[in-house]
Amino acid sequence: MYILIFEPHKGCRKILLDGKTQKINLGRSLRDGYANIQLSSDFLPDYVGLIIYNEGKFYFRNYGKIKIFVDNKQLDDSSVAVRLVHGSMIKIQHKNNKSICIGCINGEIDNRWRIFNPDEHGFLNVQKDKKEYIIRNVENMIFKGQRITTDCFIPKNGDIFIYKNHIFCCMKDNLFFEVLKVRKVKKNINYNENIIIEGSNQKHHNINPNNLNKNKVKKVNNRKPAIVMKNVTRYDKKKKWYRLKDVNLTIYSGRLVAIMGVSGAGKSTLFDAILKRLKLDSGDIIIDGNELGHVPQFSVLRKGNTVQEVMEFYASKKLKRYSKQERMQKIDYLLDKLNLALFKQSLVGRLSGGQSRRLDIAVQLLNEPKVILMDEPDSGLDVKSCRELYEILSRLVAEKNSTILVITHNTHMACKYPYIDDLLFMASQGRICFYGEKDKALEYFNINDLDDIYNAVENNQDYFVQKYNNLISRRDW
Repeated sequence: MYILIFEPHKGCRKILLDGKTQKINLGRSLRDGYANIQLSSDFLPDYVGLIIYNEGKFYFRNYGKIKIFVDNKQLDDSSVAVRLVHGSMIKIQHKNNKSICIGCINGEIDNRWRIFNPDEHGFLNVQKDKKEYIIRNVENMIFKGQRITTDCFIPKNGDIFIYKNHIFCCMKDNLFFEVLKVRKVKKNINYNENIIIEGSNQKHHNINPNNLNKNKVKKVNNRKPAIVMKNVTRYDKKKKWYRLKDVNLTIYSGRLVAIMGVSGAGKSTLFDAILKRLKLDSGDIIIDGNELGHVPQFSVLRKGNTVQEVMEFYASKKLKRYSKQERMQKIDYLLDKLNLALFKQSLVGRLSGGQSRRLDIAVQLLNEPKVILMDEPDSGLDVKSCRELYEILSRLVAEKNSTILVITHNTHMACKYPYIDDLLFMASQGRICFYGEKDKALEYFNINDLDDIYNAVENNQDYFVQKYNNLISRRDW
């Protein structure tokens, strides 16, 4: 089953629910021990709901922190998980008329939505009356998990429905559609089937709730080392200073890593070593894949060219084996993914700071590198643009299982928001004093707030470097 997530100003995301994970958390924050689908809208709480896989079926449960409807029925009881079927719709509602719609389909789409034109597309009998669409041929139409039995159907903003081999979404008084490659759907589905969880005494249908409690959820771990550095050292004889000293580090795929540290710690030098621009005195660096993406601190894209021209130029260099049509499809996909589709004909020099950084990223993603290095991509960005950038990076990591390393001085963004997975903190002379999950840094540095991390390290660099090396020495490299 696929779910289609429509977030305000974010377009549509499709995510496959393959049943490999029993519990998937939905929300703005990531939850340890669960698979996670991250939603980014500001009005959402950290944890919204839970998708449960049990005995070949999917269910949805509300955490009880926000108003949620499944197939037009509000989920008041957080102990009840409601069955999701082909055509089911989850609506996450906010009091200020903001909402997120999630549609469920037993099929596949290309995610290239088009506006329905009654004069051009004849497979649906639709009349448009000012702001409303009136649909006449409703036979075999599925809406909110059930077949429509009325003579006509008037979709409202946010409604998702299925007609034969097409899926429709009504957004901003426009009707968008996509071709649906439908899988075979089993007949006689019990659309009202629920399960009771966490010891509730209510009745349920044909499912033993104890099965959910017995099966402990294990986080699917298909990660592998993306970057391995062993005893990497580089000494500057002129300055009599280590640029990198005994760096031992393993970074796994599917991680968004913030690299921070004191001034002159060697953050950019670390990038030079990974990019093989720096001759090492000793040590080895192993990279997953031959292609590395690198977004420098200052953009090198020609400001007098349009976004489309820049993308076509780099696509001709990076995608030589592709046909022109395939390159154009790749460009359209990336510009849409990075919210730049509306700026194809805009000059690069007239883009905002956030748009310019997203274009830098789009160029690097053309050949789909497994590892991307970004040197202060948030420098000079306002808070809104900065958040949008990290949201996109977090999404790329989740969808492509890629690894992104970001040098940043923005402690608040790296530490307070949920996008960053790991922190790499460097001390003077290219030494590492911490690498690990962001939340574990609090205990490691004995601080209550990650904003205090620089103060903790300032006068204790040697102590934390030794602490890190002691931990690394216990591991089998």
